[in-house]
Amino acid sequence: MQLKKKEELIKEKQKKERKSKKEDAIASYEAWKEKKAESLKAKAKERQNMVRKEQREREEKEEKRQSAKQVFENWKCEHDQLLKDKNRKQKLAESKQKLQKQEKEEERQRDSKSAFSDWCDKKKDVLHEKFKRELEEIKMKAEEEQYMKEDREKMALETYENWLIRKDREERRRKDERRIQAILRDSPPPPWSPPNKTIPFGK
Repeated sequence: MQLKKKEELIKEKQKKERKSKKEDAIASYEAWKEKKAESLKAKAKERQNMVRKEQREREEKEEKRQSAKQVFENWKCEHDQLLKDKNRKQKLAESKQKLQKQEKEEERQRDSKSAFSDWCDKKKDVLHEKFKRELEEIKMKAEEEQYMKEDREKMALETYENWLIRKDREERRRKDERRIQAILRDSPPPPWSPPNKTIPFGK
């Protein structure tokens, strides 16, 4: 009789222990779920902040690129205008100098001998025509040099923009790789499994 009662007490004790372990397992699982949800929420917020930061960086980079482009365009316009003014002044000075030289030569020839008056007039016409041709050649040469300069500057600008595009793509690729690696490192572990509910007799 006492042995049977003792067995019943042992069974009751084991039943309580199983119930207590089951409750502890459920509580542990609920705590794990709550902690995991908070962790996932924090990671989602961190990723959202990262996306916003990257967007701001892209916008700032684009703004800097546009600003640099505008500065370059302003500099180019000013530089071109300075070159045009310099070339124009230089051409005017050269033309004036040549004209003065030519006038002196013509005056000297007119003052030489009256017998050469006709020849001097003819020479004057020839020299004026030559002078006009030289002015045309100078103008054509200046226009050709200006065209080549603009073409070189255009190629330089295109090369600079292509370099910016390649650099931007490379930075985006690196950031994507770092983000993927971070996600792989932060992947959640497998779901938690509670301990075995079966308790051998006598434990």
